[in-house]
Amino acid sequence: MAKMTRVAIAAAITAVFLCLPAAAQETPCASYSDMTAKLQESHGEALKGRGIDMAGRMLEIWASADGWSILLVRPDNMLTCLMLVGQKGTQWQTVEPQPVGPKS
Repeated sequence: MAKMTRVAIAAAITAVFLCLPAAAQETPCASYSDMTAKLQESHGEALKGRGIDMAGRMLEIWASADGWSILLVRPDNMLTCLMLVGQKGTQWQTVEPQPVGPKS
């Protein structure tokens, strides 16, 4: 996986979990097929990355040349919520990966 993709996924995961309590009341949600069709047809976005958290929820990053979207998907029923959106010109910061595991 490309370095920028890993960085984008890590940044998106952090942003989603920081925003969950505030966004829960007004987050647009729909079926996975409806939500992704809208991103593809209306915004020209395509799936760029995905990850699964410890609770089994799936996070997806969709993007086009003009913007990006972060989706949170519940695999048990495929309820899909639009968590974050951004537009062209978003400034991504490169972050060096940190080692995982016990410290010596």
